[in-house]
Amino acid sequence: MKRFSGYIAALAITVLCVPVFSQINLNYFSSRGVSSGKGACTKIDSVLVDMKVGAGVATTMLTLTVTPDLYRNCTYYSIALDTFVVAVNDTATINAILKSTKGVEIRRNETDSNKLFIVTYTSAYKCSEIGELIDSVEISASFSLPSDFVAKNLYLWVNGEMQTGYIQDRALASQQYNQIVGKRRDPAILEFWGNGQYNLRIFPAKSLVSRKVAIEFQHTFDDDSLDLITAPLPFQYDSANLSYAYTSNMKYPIGYMRISAITGDARTYFLEDSALGSGTFTLNSPLVIERKNIGKLGVGSIESKDPSGQNEFLWAAPDKNKKMTLGFSTMLSKSSVVLEPEPDTRIIVLDIQNETWNYNDYYEKYYTYRYPWNTFTPSTSYKTVDVLLRAKKTAILCLQSYIAQGQKFNVVLTQWGSQRPSTVFEQPVSPTEENLAIAYQAIVDANLSASTSLEALNKAIAQAPKGIVVFISDLYEPYDYGRYTDKSYSQYVVSDAGKQYDTLIAGISRAVSSSQIWFFTIGDNSRLTQIATSAGGYNLASLRWDSYYRRTYVTIDGQQQTLLQLPPLFGYYYSGQPIS
Repeated sequence: MKRFSGYIAALAITVLCVPVFSQINLNYFSSRGVSSGKGACTKIDSVLVDMKVGAGVATTMLTLTVTPDLYRNCTYYSIALDTFVVAVNDTATINAILKSTKGVEIRRNETDSNKLFIVTYTSAYKCSEIGELIDSVEISASFSLPSDFVAKNLYLWVNGEMQTGYIQDRALASQQYNQIVGKRRDPAILEFWGNGQYNLRIFPAKSLVSRKVAIEFQHTFDDDSLDLITAPLPFQYDSANLSYAYTSNMKYPIGYMRISAITGDARTYFLEDSALGSGTFTLNSPLVIERKNIGKLGVGSIESKDPSGQNEFLWAAPDKNKKMTLGFSTMLSKSSVVLEPEPDTRIIVLDIQNETWNYNDYYEKYYTYRYPWNTFTPSTSYKTVDVLLRAKKTAILCLQSYIAQGQKFNVVLTQWGSQRPSTVFEQPVSPTEENLAIAYQAIVDANLSASTSLEALNKAIAQAPKGIVVFISDLYEPYDYGRYTDKSYSQYVVSDAGKQYDTLIAGISRAVSSSQIWFFTIGDNSRLTQIATSAGGYNLASLRWDSYYRRTYVTIDGQQQTLLQLPPLFGYYYSGQPIS
């Protein structure tokens, strides 16, 4: 078992594209149910900015109280504004229409190839006024800061008590965050990605219940070598552009904001903020400015006279232990948290119902059923995927990637001709060469499943009630899940096939949530991914899309070839970002 330790690790910094002027945009706070996947607007209840400046250095504590709102079902719809019949060679008219209208659809006249139909339209969201409470919500925000800012501390209020964070290596912090999330404790993580890029995650939360978090930054003043030293207040907000606030009548101003500033040197400082106003503060006269219901907040600044004409203040980027900061994460939970050891049993479930899958075939049926008034245009870039073969290769790769000495494994196979899903071994076994060879051969010989997904999962859970289950499945929302009754998109009706699919997914969700397994999935079913994230796992790879695979180059017999790689179960890269 491991407890959190406080240390700093240097990381390789990836070059990222960031804005010229970096800032914390409070619009970017978002809330999403990790089980349901439903997003909700995140209200900023209060913003407290406490600054202490002196000798060219500023320490800023940003304290936020945020509340996930109710989930509101929103439908994106289009309204036709006008239709023009234009000659193909009339480029002036065509360009004028294209420039003056955001939404344009151009169609050839089937009876006259020299003319075009140009339909102009506007698009908008229509959201339900009745909201839905969502539980198991993760609050997240990505933001940028100027390069001379460094995060020193992270604090989270748990049951009314402020808990202090620790500096931790990013990969390890991310792993521990997911382990704690899976056990329904109170973690938060602040990740530094280099070039001023940060990502904040808080769990758990729920609709209409506030969570309070604080981040402490240290930064320097810039010396313009003339007569001023300046430092930004890089906080921005616009209630008209809040994440998930689709309709114009949904405005969420910041409920309350306060900036307080003190200094430890003999200078006089001038603070100006676009929403709160301005004022001066000195050693004996601190400044407090506040305001309620802020709809828009721009970047503020602090400045002080510097008649020396010299570049006095240089950036050093120390961490809280006065060491150089190259890259770190701040990991937070109650200091008494003890992590469970990594499970020593892995069960691989192979649950494939269709041998192949074709993008064009699926979406042609999808659009014909759901939107019969639209025409589906097939793509020439997609080819038929051998899902069964890909799943078998991935299952073998799972055994090679996720089973180590000292751990045990088993494989559950569901296939035609069997009354029940079967396991390769009666009980989980050690990964000896002989046992692995038996498992490989069983996977190679496996056939299509008989739609026994839930039974296979329950068998895996019975084999390892506290272990890791990797569920390789081609479950996918059926093309005829449901349909809109007319072009206005006002009513959506779920079909019998959709209801059967919902029942199956609900059964899988109950099976996972009532057990203590770590659930990972390989496939393309978004709702399986949601179930996995709520159990501390996530979707490891795709069975339909090559872009979700990671490959490594090797040379075999003088020829360069690529080998498929899977992400680590408790790791971090683009195809398996946990929770978020």
